[in-house]
Amino acid sequence: MYSLNTYKYLILLNICFVAFLFYSCENNLSIYNNKNNSKYLYPKREFRGVWISTLDYKDFPPRKNMNSQEQQQELKRMIAEYYKNGINAIVFQVRSMADAFYVSEFVPTSRYLSGKEGQKSEYDPLALAIYEAHKYNMELHAWFNPYRAVLHTKKTKIDSTHITFQKPEWFIEYRESKHFNPALPEVRAYLIKVVMEVVKKYDIDGVQFDDYFYPYIVPEVPFPDEKEFAQYGKGFSNIHDWRRHNIDVFIQAISDSIRLVKPWVKFGISPLGIWRNKSLDANGSNTFLEHTSYDNLYADILKWAKQGWIDYIAPQLYWSINHPKADYKVLLDWWAKQNLGIHIYIGHGFYKIDNDTDKNWNYPSELPNQIRLLRKESTLLGSIFFRGKFFLQNPCGITDTLRNKFYLYKALLPAMPWKSPQVLVSPFNLQIKDTETHRSFEWDVPQGTHYFVIYRYNKNTSFDQENSEFLWRIQKENKLTIKLIDTMQYKFAVSACDRLHNESKALLLSK
Repeated sequence: MYSLNTYKYLILLNICFVAFLFYSCENNLSIYNNKNNSKYLYPKREFRGVWISTLDYKDFPPRKNMNSQEQQQELKRMIAEYYKNGINAIVFQVRSMADAFYVSEFVPTSRYLSGKEGQKSEYDPLALAIYEAHKYNMELHAWFNPYRAVLHTKKTKIDSTHITFQKPEWFIEYRESKHFNPALPEVRAYLIKVVMEVVKKYDIDGVQFDDYFYPYIVPEVPFPDEKEFAQYGKGFSNIHDWRRHNIDVFIQAISDSIRLVKPWVKFGISPLGIWRNKSLDANGSNTFLEHTSYDNLYADILKWAKQGWIDYIAPQLYWSINHPKADYKVLLDWWAKQNLGIHIYIGHGFYKIDNDTDKNWNYPSELPNQIRLLRKESTLLGSIFFRGKFFLQNPCGITDTLRNKFYLYKALLPAMPWKSPQVLVSPFNLQIKDTETHRSFEWDVPQGTHYFVIYRYNKNTSFDQENSEFLWRIQKENKLTIKLIDTMQYKFAVSACDRLHNESKALLLSK
């Protein structure tokens, strides 16, 4: 038996230990933090995205039977909330099952808008999303699921306007889902037409495909494309290389088409986070999951990057730190070392926070520590969170943590110099006017300017254009009005940025 004093000592020791763990998780004792490196803590350039899913009322619309006015108000509210919480890019799903969340000449309007497939919507969701995102100087990427046609063939009632009725020979049914057959040249031509209709008609900033190319193929259920392999597979020693070739041809064609029409539009892929397991390929990651992007979905992401067909990759690293089969740290390190010459943004499993069998996601420190690890890698340029609904629900207070800590300062989106080598001149011809209470600055707009960056810094501090803490506003207007009293404490500067976020040298507004 222990004495009373011994019990008191043990209780006090446990209290201290719990307090230390709590403090370490979310405060400055974290092993992933570094207070002496402001550029690491608050990068000036970072992709901060969120996926808005339109499949089966997952994110938008958030429920059935919402009328047009309610849907529009909800979409506006969502995007405004993302902006308030530091997001600078929206990835909006415009096609989930061979349908359209936009106005199309040949694709039926999604059933999730009106309750009936093909029924015209009273508004254009994509046009509204673009307008709202651009109002806040956020990018809008159109997210396509190109190949999936029907998610549940036994549960889903398909309208006669659907492409599966019009061209039944184009589809393969696999594990209760229906998919476009990637082997058919006419399918590729049709899907290119689908994507390019959106590229041509809408002022999007990017096109993104998710992880579904071939469906998640399992060995015990063969994918039924032997007939097509016999017809089109000459020159390939095995069906697997031929399937990858089918997707390669499609990706290259989409890339060429986008760059021909709108070269500033980015083309990205969000694949399953594991390219290959090391057990099958020495170049793969030290992971142990059944499905991989290369072997089961037939998506050779690394090849597409090295060939210059895509501009960014957003691997879905939805596993926790120290996961036994797919450790986030292991995968993060693997992607960081690929040296692909394009952007890599990490997809985070926001939906798993306090909502998953992996108990690591119950800890409020899990996602913050993932971001800390990510920001230590210079080749990884940001995050995208899956999904929009969970981001707004603020599980475990993580959205608050992002807004108040990790996204405390604004960030410019990373530039893509291979898409636009343009060098902007600084804003010029500065004019200053004072009133009794305010000072106004106005300047001429350099050619190619898409927006301006306003810097604010302490009057006793030297200006540093790379210091994210100085980045104050991002705006379209070529003028700034401030209170005269603020000029006693702060100085200001302005730079010009083009659409692809190349930035000019700043013009100092205050001497």
